[in-house]
Amino acid sequence: MQKLNIFMDTNIIKCIEPNLLQFSFNETYKKLKEFIDENEYKKIHIVIPKIVIEELIKQYIEEYRYKYENLDSKVDVLLNDCSKIGWDIKINKKNNMSVSKYEKYIRKKANEYIKKEKINIIELNKENFYNIINRSINKKLPFFSGKGTIEINGERESGKEFSDAGFKDVIFLETIIQFNKLKRSKALILTKDNILLQKLNWKEEIKRDNIVVKGIDQGKDLIKYICNTEGIKDFTEYRKFCKEDYFKELIYNAINKKFIRIFEIQEENEEELNYVDIISWVKGESEKEKVIIRLNDERDPIEILNENSEVIYEW
Repeated sequence: MQKLNIFMDTNIIKCIEPNLLQFSFNETYKKLKEFIDENEYKKIHIVIPKIVIEELIKQYIEEYRYKYENLDSKVDVLLNDCSKIGWDIKINKKNNMSVSKYEKYIRKKANEYIKKEKINIIELNKENFYNIINRSINKKLPFFSGKGTIEINGERESGKEFSDAGFKDVIFLETIIQFNKLKRSKALILTKDNILLQKLNWKEEIKRDNIVVKGIDQGKDLIKYICNTEGIKDFTEYRKFCKEDYFKELIYNAINKKFIRIFEIQEENEEELNYVDIISWVKGESEKEKVIIRLNDERDPIEILNENSEVIYEW
């Protein structure tokens, strides 16, 4: 398969109710990364523009600020109500970071998470900011202007003129354009932003045909889409099963040989029966050898065959 870069927007990977003391992406990202890693699809890469990380950090800070500034009054009301019915409740503030300290804290957590996950973060070069200025002057999408309800210093005001809206989306777009000038691989862009998803002509912007923009925000649906379009399979659950001690003991007890690792997984169909062949390396007292461990679609063991497809053990 051709190399595929998957670009993910903030609204695709953000957690709905995040733990504010831990920075992380949501289950959609985690499912996609697990799919890539477990199946060893080395030509599929997740790419995150830095503006997405900055927006996520900002959202964490704003959420923390809101809770930090409003929880005390809510706690006072709760304690007062509890005292009226004879309840004794004590609040233990294990963490009492100021908002400014929290900003440094969550940035550190974000950097640790990016390093641990080995996330490919791409950043817009300074020389490409001219493109942003040009878009702003010409109100070229994703920039737009108009009249509506906007928020100013925390207060919502309707009927206000606004311009240069979509700045973050412009940086997101320009970062991807910059990256794809150097990388000629296929691109899948994931976003739920209406302008980026439906109004922007990505093929005209990037000058390429092998680019697709989707609003898929569920991990299961995303993996199904990738498998269908790339002609590949998802054997994640089988690969995870093969790492379990139960599976390794099953193989050893059957043929008195130690399971080493998977060589390849193939899906087979025979007389309306579906099964999966786990072609694996095993080792006994002598040199390692290749065997075929056949499982049904419920991951129950059926039989083990040698390299010549001769059955050497049946369950």
